[in-house]
Amino acid sequence: KSALNIKPNDSVALVRLANAEKQLALAGDKAKQEAEFNRLIAAGDANVGQSKYSEAILNFKSALGVKPNDSIAMAKLAEAERQLALAGDKAKQEAEFNRLFATGDANFGLSEYAEALTFYKSASKLKSNEIVVAKIAETERLLQFAEAERARRESENQSLAIKQQKYKVAIDKANQLFNAKNFPESRQFYQQALSVDPVPVYPAERIREIDKIVAQIQSDALANDQETAKGRLYNDAMSRGGTYFTEKLYSDAISAYKEAQKIKPDEILPPQKIKEIQFIIDGLAAKALEDQKFATDKNLNSNEKFYLDKIKIADESFKKSQWSVARFYYIEALKFKQADNYSLDKVDACDKMIDSGITDEKMQDYKNRILRADAEMKAKNYSSARFYYRSASDILKWEAYPKDQLKEIDRLVAEKLNESDQKLFAENQSKADEAFNRQEYPVARFYYNKAIELSQSDHVASRLKEIESIVNGSEAKKIEASYADFIKKGDEAVKQKNSSIARFYYQKAMALKPNESYPKEELQKIDSGVINL
Repeated sequence: KSALNIKPNDSVALVRLANAEKQLALAGDKAKQEAEFNRLIAAGDANVGQSKYSEAILNFKSALGVKPNDSIAMAKLAEAERQLALAGDKAKQEAEFNRLFATGDANFGLSEYAEALTFYKSASKLKSNEIVVAKIAETERLLQFAEAERARRESENQSLAIKQQKYKVAIDKANQLFNAKNFPESRQFYQQALSVDPVPVYPAERIREIDKIVAQIQSDALANDQETAKGRLYNDAMSRGGTYFTEKLYSDAISAYKEAQKIKPDEILPPQKIKEIQFIIDGLAAKALEDQKFATDKNLNSNEKFYLDKIKIADESFKKSQWSVARFYYIEALKFKQADNYSLDKVDACDKMIDSGITDEKMQDYKNRILRADAEMKAKNYSSARFYYRSASDILKWEAYPKDQLKEIDRLVAEKLNESDQKLFAENQSKADEAFNRQEYPVARFYYNKAIELSQSDHVASRLKEIESIVNGSEAKKIEASYADFIKKGDEAVKQKNSSIARFYYQKAMALKPNESYPKEELQKIDSGVINL
């Protein structure tokens, strides 16, 4: 550079300068290589000093990568390999095994399963036993579970996206038709949106709004010609009443005349007809109490006589809980009076009694429970009333009365809650119902339990009972079998004085059934030295 200051751009000086800089750069690279080489050799020596021959071999091989064929590195590599080969004694091999296994456990505890698996497999190459095999299997299972969980979440997200898109399309179409005042079709699309996702309240609110609008439209249309419509409806009801009366269908005739009376309350004829028919019915009822007069009643035609005769026998059998006999005679009555609602309802009632195995004793038990529940209800002993209504409903599951009374109790009890508790109860029950509908039973049970802590509810209690029935099915049997198997293996390991295996299986048993005391106690005994393994 000084020469160039004297003779700038001198070609000889420029060439010499470039060569010098190149040599300097090469010298720098060589120094770095030398430093890296020395670091790797030192690291390898340190690992040899700590009997970490595998790591030392990696160090020396890396050093040879920096300086191929270096005699020192090759000699150290050969020595490390020789030491590793010589280190086959049980103590050193055991120490290396324990180090790798402990590192695997540490990673396992941090849920770093891939790293844990690497160390477990490395340990298994030194010494394979039940513990390592079990740890590898468990780690691989957890890795598979994590992948399955990821796939499940991805699938759920895709399903949710499709669901949200379908919901949006239905809502957009419904809104468009609503704005165009096409209420019937709009309602269909709101209903479609609700079937896609029943959680949002908007579609249901719109449906109620549409129903009110349509009802108002229909009401307005009827009001435009109210008098004509009332006259037509009145005449039709009176005509039907007359026809039924002629056919001696007195109950139907009274219903028709009462309908006419509601339409035109000021008319005199409907109440007169009702009174006249009621007089006839009362006369028939009085005569029906006397078997002889019942059979010879001249005011009845033969069909009506046979009908009433069969009904009487059927009713008496029904009162005696003779369901099959009663059913037979109700069907016989239908031969003389087809489509008779009373007989049809009674046949249905008999079928329910027969299918449910209801005996006279069970019927009396049902009535007693209802009487007791009504008395407790009247005394405002709602807990006791709830018990008896529930037990009555268990006997006759289809009967609406005990169920309605249970709903009334829920309402009365809920009214006693303060505003904050009412809101919290409703939120917990809503979350529980949503989780139940998604078949997320543990979540549903959690929120139902939170709700029932605030207020007793028959709906909540029924759902909890249903969840227990579901959960305690095949899954419960599988858990019980697995738990018993783990306990058995843990106990066998204790007998064999294998603490690691025993601890492993007791921990698995405890994970399945956390509330069981036995595995916890056994683990405490192992850790405290009470069990000498």
